[in-house]
Amino acid sequence: MTDNTTRSGVNRHLLILYATETGTARETADRISRECRRAYFQCRVCSMDMYSPEALISETLVLFVVATTGSGAEPRAMTPLWNLLLRSHLPHDLFEDLDFSVFGLGDSAYERFCWPAKKLSKRLLSLGAREICPRGEGDDQHRLGLDSALEPWIENLLETLFHQTLPDHIPRITTLRVLFTHHLDFNAVPRRSFFQILRYFTTDDSERERLDEFLSLEGADEFYEYCQLVKRTIHEVLSEFRSARIPRDYIFDVFPPLRPRHFSIASSAKCHPREIHLCVAIVKYRTKLKMPRKGICTSYLANLRPDDQLQIRVEKGVIKLPDDPNIPVICVGPGTGIAPMRAVIEDRIDAGSNATTLYFGCRSKHKDRHYGTEWETYAESKRITYRVAFSRDGPEGTKRTYVQDLILKDKDSVWDLLNDQRGTLIISGSSNKMPAAVRRAISNIAEDCGKMLKEDALKFVNEMERQGRLIEECWS
Repeated sequence: MTDNTTRSGVNRHLLILYATETGTARETADRISRECRRAYFQCRVCSMDMYSPEALISETLVLFVVATTGSGAEPRAMTPLWNLLLRSHLPHDLFEDLDFSVFGLGDSAYERFCWPAKKLSKRLLSLGAREICPRGEGDDQHRLGLDSALEPWIENLLETLFHQTLPDHIPRITTLRVLFTHHLDFNAVPRRSFFQILRYFTTDDSERERLDEFLSLEGADEFYEYCQLVKRTIHEVLSEFRSARIPRDYIFDVFPPLRPRHFSIASSAKCHPREIHLCVAIVKYRTKLKMPRKGICTSYLANLRPDDQLQIRVEKGVIKLPDDPNIPVICVGPGTGIAPMRAVIEDRIDAGSNATTLYFGCRSKHKDRHYGTEWETYAESKRITYRVAFSRDGPEGTKRTYVQDLILKDKDSVWDLLNDQRGTLIISGSSNKMPAAVRRAISNIAEDCGKMLKEDALKFVNEMERQGRLIEECWS
């Protein structure tokens, strides 16, 4: 029985289309593909922007894996297919022969959680396609990450398709030294699927029993405490389960790829031609087990020397500035979120603008004031308005001040810039709490200065986003 033959002897072909920005959706698509191959499906995995949208009408079984960018936008790779699906003249039975399912990746900290996946699912149904299992929605905020939704979704999918078995073979493409030096990430925190595979190659009964406990429904809390909570790495797990012997053919099932890291460019091409500036915080901390951790990419960058070469790719960002440099722009970028704001401000000043307001935040005036001298110089020459919040300065017990607090303090001028002058608001930085806090501040200002009801104030903020006047370039 070959990989492209089902247990009933019928050839089945399955297409997995993914749209990603950071690589997570691609990794998820590869995981789904492995599970489906075990059910004797011949799988094709393809990025949506590498797939001809017109060919979708000839497919019979497609799984869509869709990430979410910004606060609810689709990845750029999804745009060609999505534009085709939105054509008004498409017949309602266009995809009557298509079976599909969608798995979305998102962050519930945002209001439009998994929005592209939801839109895609709804549109395919309206064009006659049949959803073979309910849409899955992976939440980056969940303590188990995407696995909390992905594992049940795959299980449901496989029940619809066929029973899973182990894959037969994955070819070796290079040396193990090259793989683990340049391509595979053994310092990643393993997902639940890692332990499922590890169990097959563990010979010690007590170790296998422990793995069974992790994989059981009753052991979910123990698994979380062992793995996600303390950020235990694959390398550390393997050092504890010493009886595991992983065949080379299964290397790609066990170890995830090293994913490219994305950094916002902190310089304008107009002001710094043939240069790219970055503002990067070196990741360095200790886990709850007191184990030291260093960021792989940030440590690599920190150790580079002049004239060293590295592989990079420049991608189009989400920030679009007003064509008229006289239209106000409010930049909110605490910490390393200042990076894209520097590029924005340099671009605007080069265009002759003096209508940019910068809200920056850091812990102390004596530390992490990124590009502080530049901002003060620009402010003194009236080319920008510069506001800075130092969250940790002041005596013990003093209420901390953040960028959203300064925005609320400047409510009259902020309302004039955003409402009366139809300005643009750009938010950049950690996607944890700051973006939502800034949006709440704008909503509160709309209530206060615009005399709006709470519901109307929220609509005002959402309408700004719809018009492209509220832009988020944030990361987790």
